[in-house]
Amino acid sequence: MVSFFGGLLTVLAASVAVWFEMRRRMHRRLEKLEREQAIERERARIARDIHDDLGASLTRITMLSQSAGNEMEVSEAMAGNLERIFCTARELTGKMDEIVWAVNPRHDRLDSLANYLSRFAHDFLSMAEIRCRLEVPLEVPRNRLRRKCGITSFLPLRRR
Repeated sequence: MVSFFGGLLTVLAASVAVWFEMRRRMHRRLEKLEREQAIERERARIARDIHDDLGASLTRITMLSQSAGNEMEVSEAMAGNLERIFCTARELTGKMDEIVWAVNPRHDRLDSLANYLSRFAHDFLSMAEIRCRLEVPLEVPRNRLRRKCGITSFLPLRRR
């Protein structure tokens, strides 16, 4: 009888130890998830801020430089400078959009990366009047990507 209670006590102690270990692991996973969600919220906020603040300023520069060239009688040199300002602001707006896309956590999925890379390749090659045909499945899986995977896949293509 004593050995029965000793065995029962051992099983009970082992069960309590396993329960505490599982609880500790679950607590760690929960903390990790909370940290990841906080990082994603911060990334989304940064993407919104960049888009709103820089986007509005660059659009304003683009519009002002274009309207200044249209409204005033300017010298050829001044018109060239205004055109360079216009083109630079437009180019920066495109680069800013790329950065905002890369930072936004909504795009940490395989389907979003495939779609963006396809559009980028098409736009980039069409500027050089190069026809391209992309063979991408109609339905790309919506698998989540690690944070840096999307950015590191995109940056080599972006280097022009």
